[in-house]
Amino acid sequence: MLPRSRPDSRVHPDCPPQLSERVRQLIAAAVVQKPIYPHDRLGDLIERHAPDIFAVTEVEGFTLHFDMPENSHKALCKGRLFFQIRRKPLN
Repeated sequence: MLPRSRPDSRVHPDCPPQLSERVRQLIAAAVVQKPIYPHDRLGDLIERHAPDIFAVTEVEGFTLHFDMPENSHKALCKGRLFFQIRRKPLN
């Protein structure tokens, strides 16, 4: 079984709730009924079908990440969409 991060640690505490909800909606709309190729992960699917979603968080001073162990191909096929919203580095 893959390790899972705590849901409350996936979104930076300073991130507005409406931003994380907007990202969740955009991801769901971008991947619905799209083909999932063998060994695809959520980041691959987003890069292919909705690469502009990263700009939504960058405008607010945050970055969007999909580099989580729970973003496996199997989880994607089951409809589990895990992402992280982190504060943009200051430098």
